[in-house]
Amino acid sequence: MKNEYDYFNEMKIDMSLYETEALTEKEVTEMTEKITGRKKSRKKYVAVLACAAVAAAVTGVAAAEGYLDGILKAFTTGHNYFYQMDPNTLHELPEELKGKLFDKNGNVLEKISDGDIDNLYDVNGSHLSEKELEKMFTDALGDKAKISLDSEAAEKSYSTLDEAQEVCDFDICIPSYIPEGYSFSRAYSYTDEEGNVSGYYMNMEYAGENGVIKIMERLINDETAFTASSDGEMEEVDINGAAAVIEDGRTLNFETDDGVAVGIFTKGCITKDELIKIAKSIEQ
Repeated sequence: MKNEYDYFNEMKIDMSLYETEALTEKEVTEMTEKITGRKKSRKKYVAVLACAAVAAAVTGVAAAEGYLDGILKAFTTGHNYFYQMDPNTLHELPEELKGKLFDKNGNVLEKISDGDIDNLYDVNGSHLSEKELEKMFTDALGDKAKISLDSEAAEKSYSTLDEAQEVCDFDICIPSYIPEGYSFSRAYSYTDEEGNVSGYYMNMEYAGENGVIKIMERLINDETAFTASSDGEMEEVDINGAAAVIEDGRTLNFETDDGVAVGIFTKGCITKDELIKIAKSIEQ
């Protein structure tokens, strides 16, 4: 049976019927934080632009013509949203960046795609490194661009799950199955600038010879809800009756009946079947 997201995936929208309306600074900031989050990404600059398209689709804000063209598939796990984007989609640069980015032939760029990130130049023809791009985006967009190679939140580690549970505002979802060769190595949460621990988040790592399985959990509320976009191949699967989204057979996201969002990240160190088995072993 189709749901509203199946119909969204299939529908074609003529965006010329809508007036162009810019997202507010608050909306851009919130979306960039949700999409770029605490992860480092070589494509984070495009994510800042793509998030505006996703925000328009989710919030109903009128979007510029063509913004929705880059969304190939749309999924939800209940509170959180996931969008598979076309990596070849061109995203229009905001006014603050127009005239500042060039291709290798010196042509000024008004739109860029994921594939352009490694081949951007300044007005003098100098190739722009990630650090230089970071500074350019930050200088031009200010607080609108929450992008920094060194901006990951501070972590507080726990050697046992009992220690972790003491600071957590929800019951940690612990898998009863972990693939052979992997064992619990640590849990960790995030702290603010004053060193205060957030009880909304808890992460677990299971280390093995082939890599690390990371399980990231968050209490579902207005602060932790997020929208994620990626050009990875996404599909929906069933996890004990809950809708889950798998990306590239390496990550899996779902939500429990107790209001906890669970993300399992493997970087391909285990099979897709094992990934699903881990998720299904977590009590709902």
